[in-house]
Amino acid sequence: MSDPANSGQRDWARVALDKIGDAVVTTDEQGGVTYMNPAAERLAGQNLDTVRGCPFHDLFPLLSADDRQPLRLDPLRAGSHPALLDGAGGERRLDVTVEPCAEGARDCSGAVLVLRDVTGTERALRESERSEERRVGKECRSR
Repeated sequence: MSDPANSGQRDWARVALDKIGDAVVTTDEQGGVTYMNPAAERLAGQNLDTVRGCPFHDLFPLLSADDRQPLRLDPLRAGSHPALLDGAGGERRLDVTVEPCAEGARDCSGAVLVLRDVTGTERALRESERSEERRVGKECRSR
C-alpha cells in the first residue's frame, strides 16, 4: 500500500525541481534519462516524454571545457566538471555536477546531474576584466 505522506513529498519535490533555474536530470544506472525539469528540457530542446530512457550523453553531447574533447560522465562517480554544450542557441558554458544515488542495498540506482549555465556569468566577467584593462591602460598613458 502506498504511503500518502511519501506521495505528497514526492509531488512537492517534483514541484520544487520544476521551479529551479538550473537544469536537473536524473538517470538510471545505465545512464538513461528518467527525469528532466523544465530548465533541462529547454537546454536539451526536447521534452521528457520524447526522450525518457535515452542515454544522457546522446541528449547532452558535452565537451570538456579544457580540451573540447567529448566529456563522458560516470554516474557512479561524484564530481563537478566544466563543460561546453553546442545547442540550437549556440555554444553554452556549463558547470555540471554529478551525484550518484543509492537506493536501499544497491550501490547505485542512477544519478542526479545538475547543469548550471554559466555562459552569461563568464561573459560578464570577461567584459569586466577587459573594461578594467582599458581603464588601467588609460591611466598609465595619462601619466
